[in-house]
Amino acid sequence: MLIEKHPYVAILSILLIALCQIILFTKALKFDNASQIFIFSNYISQCIQEGIFPYWNPYIHLGSPFYGDLVSRYHYPPIWLFSYTIGYSFFSLHIEFFLVYLGTSIGAYKFFSLFHKDVFLNITFSIVLGLSGFMLGHAQHLWIITSFCFFIWNLFFIYKVIIYNESCFSIPLGISLAFSLLGGYSPMCFIQFYLYLGLGFYLLFKTKNYNSIVYLLGSGVIFAILCSGYFYSLALTFDKITRTEGVSLELANGNPFSPWSFITLIHPGFIISDSGLFNTDLSMRSVYLGALFLPLFIYGCRYLPRKYFWTLISISILFFACSLGYYSWFRTLLYHYVPLMNYFQYSALFRFVPELLLLMLSLSSFYHIVQHKAWAKFSNILSYYLPFYGLFFVLILIYFAINTPSWHRLLEFSLIMTVFPATALLATQYTLKRSVSDETKKIFLCLCILLDMVGTTQVLAPLLVYNRKLSVYRFQEIYAQYNRSFDYVATEELINYSSYSNRHIDSFLNNGNFLIKTPTIHGYDNYKLKKYYEWKSKLGIDRHRFVYTSNKTSQVDLTRFSPNQMSANINSKVRDTCTLLQNYFTGWTATVNGQRRAFIPDSFFPKIVLEPGISRVEFNYDKPEIKQLHYLQMGALFLLSLLFIILEFNKRRKFRAL
Repeated sequence: MLIEKHPYVAILSILLIALCQIILFTKALKFDNASQIFIFSNYISQCIQEGIFPYWNPYIHLGSPFYGDLVSRYHYPPIWLFSYTIGYSFFSLHIEFFLVYLGTSIGAYKFFSLFHKDVFLNITFSIVLGLSGFMLGHAQHLWIITSFCFFIWNLFFIYKVIIYNESCFSIPLGISLAFSLLGGYSPMCFIQFYLYLGLGFYLLFKTKNYNSIVYLLGSGVIFAILCSGYFYSLALTFDKITRTEGVSLELANGNPFSPWSFITLIHPGFIISDSGLFNTDLSMRSVYLGALFLPLFIYGCRYLPRKYFWTLISISILFFACSLGYYSWFRTLLYHYVPLMNYFQYSALFRFVPELLLLMLSLSSFYHIVQHKAWAKFSNILSYYLPFYGLFFVLILIYFAINTPSWHRLLEFSLIMTVFPATALLATQYTLKRSVSDETKKIFLCLCILLDMVGTTQVLAPLLVYNRKLSVYRFQEIYAQYNRSFDYVATEELINYSSYSNRHIDSFLNNGNFLIKTPTIHGYDNYKLKKYYEWKSKLGIDRHRFVYTSNKTSQVDLTRFSPNQMSANINSKVRDTCTLLQNYFTGWTATVNGQRRAFIPDSFFPKIVLEPGISRVEFNYDKPEIKQLHYLQMGALFLLSLLFIILEFNKRRKFRAL
C-alpha cells in the first residue's frame, strides 16, 4: 500500500486534518499557550531582533533575571532558532504546537516499530497516541505535551542504545533528554527520571550489554553540556525563586485523576463536560484512547501472553494510583519519601505512563488478531461490548440532561462527542461480519480507529482556540498595534501615563501594553522573586516612577526603559539619591555621565548617590557568562547534530554496499 511506503507522509496528512484549524491559522490558540508560552518566546525574539541579549525582564514583578525563569523556556534551542531566523510570532507558536503533535506521533511510530512490524498498525496507533486524551487534555499547556513528546523519543533512543547496541543513538538521546527539560515541564522530567533509571537497569539486566553504559554516560555528558546554561541560571536564582521551595502536601495531592475520570476511557469529553469549561485543570484528566481501545484491551486480557499483559497492567495500576492524588495514599508516599516529588501539584500527570502502556496492550492485541486471524473472536467481544456501550451512552445522556443547564451543552458533550466513537464501533462490527478478506478487515478497523480519534479531536480542538472571528492573522495584527519598540520611550508618552504608573506601578508593568513591547502577562505567578514580596508590604513604595530620587525637587526625565538598560536625565539642585524601581540582583551596574558608580547598600532596589547638577544616569544589567553558555549550547547542538547525521549516513551507505 502507498500509505505503508510513506508512513511519515501519512502521519503528517492525518494530523493536518485533525488540527487543520490550528495549522491553517484560521483559529488562534488561547489560554496558557497565548498568555505565557507566546509572551516569553516572543520577548526573547524581539530582544534578539533589536540587538539586545535578554538577560533581564523588567516587565514582570518589577524585574527578574529572565535567564533563571523556570518556565520561560529561555534555554530551549528551538525558541532561539525561531528568534535568530524568522522571529517568534504568533504563527510560530502554532507551528511549534503542531510540530509537537507531529513529533509525538512520529516518535511513537518509531518506538512501536521496535516491537511490531506491521506499518499500517504502527501508523494508526502512533496517531492515537498523538491525539490521545493526555495530549489533547493538556494541549493548553505546551510545556507538558512537549515533555511527553520527547519522552517517547527518549524511550526509542534508550532501546536503540541498549537493545540494538547502536552507540551513535547516544547523541540524539542526550539531545532529546535536554530538550525535554529545557522546553518541557520540569515535574514531568522528575517523573521520567525514575522511569529512565528503572527501564535502563531492566534492559541492562536483560541484555547483559554492559558496554552500553559507556554510551549512556556519553548521553549524560551531552545532556549536561546542553543544559549547562539552565543549571547555572538555576544556581544563581534558586534561593530567590518562590517556586523552588516546593509545594504543600495539600497542593501536591491536588488536581488528581479522580475515580470519575476513568469514564474518559469510554467517553472522551465527560470530565470536560462536567466542568463546563475546557480551560480548567479538570480538562487534564482525560485518558481517551478511542472507542475501540476497550474491546482490544478485553481481547488482550484473554489472549495475550500472561507475563507481558500483567506486567504492563501492574505498572499501569501503580501509576494510576499515584495519579489519584488525595483519593489514594500513593501520592502522599511519593511526596514524603521520593526526591523531587514535592515540587508539583498536578497529580494527574502520572497517568501519561499507564496511557502509553495501555495503548501498547491495545496495539499488541490488534497485532495478535492479525497474526492469528482471530477476527471472529474479536467480533464476539464487540457483540457483548456494543450493548454495554449503548447503555453507557444512555446513562451519560441522562446525567447531562440533569446536570447540564443548557441544551447546547447537552448536545455538544453527549451527542456530538459520541457520533464518531459510535460510528467506529458499529462500522467495525459490520465489516467484521460482512467482509471475507483479512486485509480488508485490518485496513477498515484501522480507518475506524482513525475516524474516531480525528473526529473527536475536531470536536475538542476548537475549544482550545478563540472564536471564529479571531484568526492567527487577526491576533498578530492586534498584537502589533499595541506594542512599541522598547529601545526608547518618548517623553510625551511618559507624561500621558505617568500619573497612572505612579499610582499603580506593578499593574502598569504587568499591563502597560502602550509603553512596552511585551504585552500583558496578567495573573502570571509561576516565577516571582522573594524580595518582591518583602517590599510589597512597605506602604507607598509602589507609588514611585521607574527611576526616582529622594528629593522631590529633582527633575527626572526617563529616556529609556528597556531590557537590560534604564536611562534618565536628572537635574538635582542638592546632593540626592537615585533609585531604580527594579529588583536588585547580581549583575546590575550604574554609571553617571559615563562614570561607574557603586551602589548604596539596599535589600530591594539599586541605588546610587547623585551630586548637584545635571546627570545622565544609566542602569545596566549584564551577565556575560549566560551568553557564553548559550553560545556553547547552540554550538554543541549544531556539532552534535552534524556528527549524528554523518554517522548515520555512513552506516546506511555501508548497509547498502552489503
